[in-house]
Amino acid sequence: MNESFSQRAWRTIEPILERIKAHPFLCQMADGTLSHERFMTYIRQDSIYLHANAEETAILADMLPDGELKDIFRKTAIESIQAEKDMQAMLGVRGDEIIKPMPATTGYLAHTRGILDSGDLAMSLAAMLPCQWVYDYIGRYILSIEKTPNPYHGWISCYTTEAMGRSTLLTIRLTDDLALVQSPERREQMLDAFVRSTQWEFDFWDQAYRAHADNDTL
Repeated sequence: MNESFSQRAWRTIEPILERIKAHPFLCQMADGTLSHERFMTYIRQDSIYLHANAEETAILADMLPDGELKDIFRKTAIESIQAEKDMQAMLGVRGDEIIKPMPATTGYLAHTRGILDSGDLAMSLAAMLPCQWVYDYIGRYILSIEKTPNPYHGWISCYTTEAMGRSTLLTIRLTDDLALVQSPERREQMLDAFVRSTQWEFDFWDQAYRAHADNDTL
């Protein structure tokens, strides 16, 4: 039986996923020893990403056919802004704080926005899917090895919800359906967009960890 696009894509990124799971940022988050400074660097960059991602999600929602997934993306675009504000308030990040985007933040958003601006739904879904799928997978992985009590449990649990799992599954199915009607060359381009986004996910965590020089080694 031939692999679906999502099966091939996931198989292709398995080496990156293993690097993500082994990264000290996530290992230390799981056992509760991640420094507050590193976590807050991540959160501040994530606030930039979430704000831009809400806009990108709204763009993607407008491209989707009518149905449950379109409704989910529209709802996510609206709710993610409030979620960003709630997270900032919980963690003590001021809403008016000026935060300079780091290279992986800028690079990831430029990658996804450039594809979205092309208006190509299949490519856009392939580029945006890792944000959902990788976070859902990694969140569940961290939860499975988490040591308790853990100061980061609230963040970890945000990425292991039933609603997130449902929307991820729907996105995977639509991406697979669209991939079936693409040319082989176009499917390769979709795969490249998917892999690049996954690498940016690694780089996003990595930049927060490396921002605070000490004796830790990767």
